[in-house]
Amino acid sequence: MKYGNENIVGERSGRSISPQFEMACQEVICEALVELMTQKGIYQKIHINYANTLKFGVHEILKKENEHSYEDLNIEFNKRPWQPVSKGLGSDLDHTLPKFNSTNPLTSKDEELYLNFYLPEITTYCKNCKTKTTHLSMASSGRNYIESIEVDHQGYLEQYFVFHYKCSICRKSIINFLITRFKNKMTLCGRSDRLNYNIPKVIPKKFRQIINDAQSSANENDNFAGFYHLRTFVEHFMKDILSIDINTQIRGDDLAEKYNKEVGSKIVGRIPSLSSIYSDLSKFMHSRTGEKKDFDSLFEKIVDHLSAKELNDKYPENA
Repeated sequence: MKYGNENIVGERSGRSISPQFEMACQEVICEALVELMTQKGIYQKIHINYANTLKFGVHEILKKENEHSYEDLNIEFNKRPWQPVSKGLGSDLDHTLPKFNSTNPLTSKDEELYLNFYLPEITTYCKNCKTKTTHLSMASSGRNYIESIEVDHQGYLEQYFVFHYKCSICRKSIINFLITRFKNKMTLCGRSDRLNYNIPKVIPKKFRQIINDAQSSANENDNFAGFYHLRTFVEHFMKDILSIDINTQIRGDDLAEKYNKEVGSKIVGRIPSLSSIYSDLSKFMHSRTGEKKDFDSLFEKIVDHLSAKELNDKYPENA
């Protein structure tokens, strides 16, 4: 296991279940946290699949002990309060590390036992290093969180966590995360630095910020803004190929027709057309329809078009 740690399971007097299951839960929670903080935009959600604990041999443990079914434990772990703890490796000054609850009152129900786990390290973009680096959690991470039990939550906790991560290379850049948790669902509610996406190399450097804005919007549940940014990219790209000033007013259909003539009818017929992509983006944008899957499909077509054009320019048909 990469994240599971038996040393922070805590005292479980009177309970027969092996700490192996708790370690497996630590593992799948941390795997989900890493994905949430490194691949998701704000307001995106991720569900923890406790069935992934089975790959660590938990199923055999449960069969052997014959006291808890997987379904029972799944309900229990959805109810139990989380207690994430930082190892403090992201802090440069001496800090008193927060302590986790290693013991619970003997009268505690199983679903009231704290689930402790160390915050995982993450790899994400550092604005100071200008590349992706390893970020480590700071000592203050996870120290303050809120638990609330509402009537309509049927006894399930709603928790709020603030995590602070520092770049391990420059030791200057800090990223802060606000995450809510309810049952097995985590939502990224805040991120101090926008997620930086891997933009395909075929996208010209001078237009990559537009694509980054498009990806950010779509991954923040604002698909309509994503369509707008993608259409802006298509327009800027076609004008750049045609050497038309960016401020020149021209209808999209006319611009696409000029671009198709420049690219050539043979290649236009064999690859995704920027004119049809532009038309679809305009439709989605103006009608405020379309989903994330439509955004992803159109972006893939844009990348395919640019890749094919780049290859055609390198090996022209009449060369």
